[in-house]
Amino acid sequence: MIRKKLDVVFLIISLIAGAVLWVGLEFLYRVNFSSTNRVFSILLYIAVFAIVMGLIILIKSKASDAYKDSSVVLKFTAIALVLLLAATPLFEFLYELGDGIPDNNGVPSLQYVFLIDDSGSMDGEYGNDPTGYRYEAVQEIIKQMSADNQFAVYHFGMDVKCATQMGSVVPSEYSRNSVDVDGSETNLRKAIQVSLDEVANPEKAHTKIIVLTDGFPYDMRWGGQNKAIKLCLKKNASISSVGFGQPNEELMNELAEKTGGVYVFSDNIDNLLTSLQQVMSANVENIDKNRDLLGHRFDMTAGSALYAILRILFLALLGVLWTVAKMALVGDRHFSWKMTIISGVACALAAILVECMTAAGFADIIARFVFCVLWAMTPIEILEYVDLGGGATTYTSSYGMEGFGQAKDYGTQMRGGQGTKSI
Repeated sequence: MIRKKLDVVFLIISLIAGAVLWVGLEFLYRVNFSSTNRVFSILLYIAVFAIVMGLIILIKSKASDAYKDSSVVLKFTAIALVLLLAATPLFEFLYELGDGIPDNNGVPSLQYVFLIDDSGSMDGEYGNDPTGYRYEAVQEIIKQMSADNQFAVYHFGMDVKCATQMGSVVPSEYSRNSVDVDGSETNLRKAIQVSLDEVANPEKAHTKIIVLTDGFPYDMRWGGQNKAIKLCLKKNASISSVGFGQPNEELMNELAEKTGGVYVFSDNIDNLLTSLQQVMSANVENIDKNRDLLGHRFDMTAGSALYAILRILFLALLGVLWTVAKMALVGDRHFSWKMTIISGVACALAAILVECMTAAGFADIIARFVFCVLWAMTPIEILEYVDLGGGATTYTSSYGMEGFGQAKDYGTQMRGGQGTKSI
């Protein structure tokens, strides 16, 4: 008896290869994306993946004699790969059309939101601001603002509380004693979310968030900063920060750069007012267009349904071309329509997951890992020969189907309970 069987060993090898490739490609992605030529960077990412993974499949197929006519297979594969590498820069170019940059010059007004860190590391004898100078600095800044400026003040720690609701400088007042928050954590993203939900008015005003903090925000881990950035872009807000003590400067700089704000480090608590004045006087910068097929959309297209559909469509079409190239390399003796469809569905799933994961705020490095593993997944069917007689012995051949799923007559001899049989 002959039956088809999934080559589990090579399936596992292909998945491992995808994970290993992801490590190297992540290095390429980060190095090349320091430049502005995203089209070339995405082309390089896909090209390296396809070439390396293609060589792995080619070596496997050659070792198991999977080709009846290797020249025909390789020509067909070459055509598919050329189409893949031609479509990749085209789709990336189309995906980048439209600047996605908010025109803050057209916004009629500017409003300010002060977010003051009240976590436990601030207070106490060994705290970074035991005398509460940050409150005095904010009070002084408010006094220096013009009478028609709109502002609000929030304190945050584990929870977030409003100390002064949005209003003009006169008659609004701010007092450090007006709220009391749980300082056991530093939940900056929650503070951004709460304040913008209450005060943001994207069509009428740009919200300039000004953060005073000394630590590492607890809720900015595992992609939390991506959610905060996308929320700000959606609400027409920027994040500027003054850090002192031991702040997460890498995070503060990222929040500022990707939302159009600035970050200033105050090396002495006594200089906090000067640093705060510097942040207040800085202009809101228009952010750069920041999106690609394999990463976050850090511009005004962050929540766009159109760009979500375009990403899924473009990556799915590239997945079709890669599936054709990959399954051609598998060889005509291993070819199976069922396995080809499964591989194509995996590539389409990769397109959907990249969009869904980045839209949900997951770190894009995780989305690219899923992409590489699903694209690398290569299911192959082999033939298993089984003697159903008593004392049967099972033989497995590395050969698959002839042409489109037709078995080859190998004339294999099997010894069973009723003697030798030819299959």
